[in-house]
Amino acid sequence: DIALVLDERGVIREVAQGHGAPLAEGAHEWVGRPFAETVTDDTRSKIEQLLLFTPAELVGQTDFDHFTAEHAQTAFDDEQRIIATGEPLLDREEKETWPDGHVTWVSTTKLPLRGLDGATIGTFGISRDITAQKAAEAEQRALQTQLDLAHKQESIGRLAAGIAHEINTPGQFVADNLRFISTS
Repeated sequence: DIALVLDERGVIREVAQGHGAPLAEGAHEWVGRPFAETVTDDTRSKIEQLLLFTPAELVGQTDFDHFTAEHAQTAFDDEQRIIATGEPLLDREEKETWPDGHVTWVSTTKLPLRGLDGATIGTFGISRDITAQKAAEAEQRALQTQLDLAHKQESIGRLAAGIAHEINTPGQFVADNLRFISTS
């Protein structure tokens, strides 16, 4: 994977590739060019479909422009920690609350983005949508809670039946003997 660092105008300022892999041939030629010029018609539509925005619309924006302040601040703090330490963030489950209030869940991995000289110049990462998985887990927890409650109710019913039996047995003995005495 190749990562690009864009300035506020969308011009590519740095090109990096993860894990020390050699940079793709011709990638250095992208530096100084607007990002929009490097995207082909084929990849442009895929990027826009995934991001819901055109690359030009995303230039200069941050998570604060697309998520609630709480989520954006957490993401920002994580990225600042990665830049400061060089330590990646691996497979973290994150709740994303969007400005319209709907919630999604992702499994996120973020890594330091290193320039050609090896210095950390930013972060990059990937998030995988796990919303359906989280919904299934919540449904499973709800069903388990219902099952646990049914077991408790069954136990209480057995206990009540046992107590009633123990109370009724001596009472029945006395009543039967009183009847016997009165008829004899």
